Amino acid sequence: MSLKCGIAGLGGRGHSWSTYLKLWGKRAPKPLKLVAVADISDSVLKNAESKLKVKTYKDYNDMLDDEKLELDLIIIAAPHYMHAPISIAAAEHGTNVLVEKPMCINLRQADEMRAAVEQAGIKLAVGFQERFAPAYTGLKNAVTSGDLGEIFQLNMIYHWWRTEEYYLNSTPVPENKDLDWEGWRGHWTTEGAGALANQMIHYMDIFQWLSPSPIKSVVANSRVSHHTFVETDDNTNAIVEFQNGSMGFIQAGVAYKYAKEEEYGIYGTEGALIRRRNVKGILGIPKFYDDRRKPGVKAKKNAMSYMPRPRMPTKSLLMNLVDAIVKDDASHISVDVMEGRKSVELMRAILLSQVRDTKITFPFDDSPEEFPSLLHTYQDKDLV
Repeated sequence: MSLKCGIAGLGGRGHSWSTYLKLWGKRAPKPLKLVAVADISDSVLKNAESKLKVKTYKDYNDMLDDEKLELDLIIIAAPHYMHAPISIAAAEHGTNVLVEKPMCINLRQADEMRAAVEQAGIKLAVGFQERFAPAYTGLKNAVTSGDLGEIFQLNMIYHWWRTEEYYLNSTPVPENKDLDWEGWRGHWTTEGAGALANQMIHYMDIFQWLSPSPIKSVVANSRVSHHTFVETDDNTNAIVEFQNGSMGFIQAGVAYKYAKEEEYGIYGTEGALIRRRNVKGILGIPKFYDDRRKPGVKAKKNAMSYMPRPRMPTKSLLMNLVDAIVKDDASHISVDVMEGRKSVELMRAILLSQVRDTKITFPFDDSPEEFPSLLHTYQDKDLV
């Protein structure tokens, strides 16, 4: 017997998931079969019905309610603000969940999701496939090996770019029908944040995953540095303090049309490891390469020593969840509801620091309706 799967939201990422299920479904610990999709777009559903040969629904509730389906797993790729409601509805139906990032848009939703998951006893995984990518598991291995000594500084620099059309062409949603554009991106209440929620949430998850201890506090500033018409952030700087006294720095956004950059820098008392865009790794651990300049002497280790063999991160994410479902053991899930909550907590701390103009100390009271009015530092509206 196969696990029957449904997809809620068949746009870009949802469409990709339909392809992944076809490619990998038969090779899972228990075979997966896509049987239904839900989307608010009539044209998307018509296309899915003809090409995917699945049942289609305008409302995800109707898909979950259909007794003939009895879904085992729902993949949620709808706009961010719908992640929590669909996850909770799935839990109430006893359906396991793979929810795309971010898990939700505020901590109240996160805690409601956790309660629903625990009460129903379902398995929920969050779509942080980068946790399975060799570049990042390599950084984690370097930290846990102890080779770097005590970690005192963790830097995250991600300079990306998104066009104006990226926001304007996002799926229209009823909640935004009276606004200048109806797309869900670029609006606080439907996206939850801008670059922080859409692109950088992956790497904030990695940031807290690599961190030497839990986060103690965050002080941050967010801006709209390039995309003047959006509400949400496209550039952020944050200083992070960890409970053990270590520090961290985050500079990330999608305002960087020029000189794109990616870097994680992990600095310890015995050495450092830096992962940069298009560079496999920069190692700085004296005990492993003090003699590297002597003729005939090879370094004992290099940066690649920590990297696992190449793998397919998204496939690994899916198989990890299926394994947990088959074994009926949620402890097998690499990124569960509690792990998913951590990146939402960091995102909200950054935004609330901007709103309240103060340092945010963990844990904190998260008011779901509290969003910043960001300073727009660039006024050219004729963006390309």
